[in-house]
Amino acid sequence: MHGVMFNPSNPENMYVITDGGFYRTFNCSAPEPFFADRNKNYATAQCYGLGANRLGQVVFGTQDNGSGVLGRIVNDPRQSKDLTGGDGTRCALSDLNTNYIFTSVVNGEVRRANDGGSNGAASFKSMFDRNIDNSPAGSPDGAPDDDAGWIAPIHFEERVIDGQEKSVFLLGTAKRLWLTQGATASKTYWFNLRDGNGDNTVTFSAVTMSKDGKFIYAGTQGGLVYRVEVPSVWDSTYKYYDTITNLYGTQGYPLRNQIVWTQIANYGRYVTDLACDQSGNTLVVTLGNYGNSSYVFRSNDARNAAAPVFTDITGNLPKMPVYSVVMVGGSTTKYIIGTEMGLYGSSNSGSSWDDINMNFTNPNDWHPRVAVYEVIEKGSYETSTGMYKGSVIYSGTHGRGTFRSLTLAPNFWPTSTNDISADVHQIKVYPNPAQNQIQVDLGATFDGTTQVKVFSLTGSLVKSVVLNGSYQTFQMNVEGLPAGAYIIYANNGNQKATNRFIKQ
Repeated sequence: MHGVMFNPSNPENMYVITDGGFYRTFNCSAPEPFFADRNKNYATAQCYGLGANRLGQVVFGTQDNGSGVLGRIVNDPRQSKDLTGGDGTRCALSDLNTNYIFTSVVNGEVRRANDGGSNGAASFKSMFDRNIDNSPAGSPDGAPDDDAGWIAPIHFEERVIDGQEKSVFLLGTAKRLWLTQGATASKTYWFNLRDGNGDNTVTFSAVTMSKDGKFIYAGTQGGLVYRVEVPSVWDSTYKYYDTITNLYGTQGYPLRNQIVWTQIANYGRYVTDLACDQSGNTLVVTLGNYGNSSYVFRSNDARNAAAPVFTDITGNLPKMPVYSVVMVGGSTTKYIIGTEMGLYGSSNSGSSWDDINMNFTNPNDWHPRVAVYEVIEKGSYETSTGMYKGSVIYSGTHGRGTFRSLTLAPNFWPTSTNDISADVHQIKVYPNPAQNQIQVDLGATFDGTTQVKVFSLTGSLVKSVVLNGSYQTFQMNVEGLPAGAYIIYANNGNQKATNRFIKQ
């Protein structure tokens, strides 16, 4: 909970601001007050992960507020249906069978629904077998026995091969990397890909795989990146020697000895995400933590080289954690990343990066400059007028909910017109909260013609000032603005600065 206020005319009326948004009660002194949700069009969900399908449905996991789904189940694009509770993390949706929804809870509890989540939490059951969850003995608790990180990495992929629908699900835990080839089957069997290979004390934090299913890449919280060569997860059949109980036991499964693990990088800090092209030869690694100078690396020989070479492509990015990466359209040269300050993109293999948060004429189309913990791409989206076929970008933000763009990747972003400097400046406003007059510090000297704009949190332009000359500080009159929170944004064509302030 971030704030509590009372109506001075009637202290029974209490208002509470939480991780989940805004709530109100008219009987706060009651033993169990009734709270009404007042969150419509007020998006504050702190997303840890999201997934989407071809129908445009979006499933998301949030801090403290569980997982929910947006789309056809509900009657408003900004209203979600609650699914599973707890701290929701990574999620996925099926395109081949859109009734399948996958959610997860912190520390690797993965749950699955096969009815589109129509019954909320009651629709979801654990999708683990006794190989991955056999504790307490005889009464599995839904959590992997070897534990997992706070946000356990997953990778869900499906294909139609020779008329058969196949679905693969990878899960990284605190010691192992798990695979099931039947993510949408009535019964899932899980195979441990890691026993007997190297350090079993790692905690996995990122996972992806090549299109042919022969190479899996896994990153850890400690900064290791592994290349895992496996019999194709699409064309090979993973099964246990003991096909009665389908348990690992003492013998395991025949394909186990064909799996080869190779450590190909060690960054010494949290690997937040991995993305590879269809061949698996180009691999992009993103890293977390503050106080570093390098956050994005790329290898062009990750699949074939005995010791792949990784190049630092952080370039002109602000020095901040990078949480997620997408290779746009499977391209080896075009990337979109989710960072501590929103979305950035590169169209030249990371040689330079563009700020793509405020890349549209209409501020209503801007992406918020907040932490993006996951960004994904889908190839289609069913609109009210038909099927849109093309790149669809989705982002899950930590504090502003989820966003979708049909234009960002297809049109891509203008090169040379929206290049970012080494530092994206942060505006300082004094006093804050403000009353009638504010002192604005742009964080650097802005020369030429600088446009300073103030927007409401809904994106409406409420005030605009043009500065001609050389300015770092100036005063602005905000007396006429209603009380509330605002975004102030400055741009002189070469430099940009932004921040929020509160008007009392």
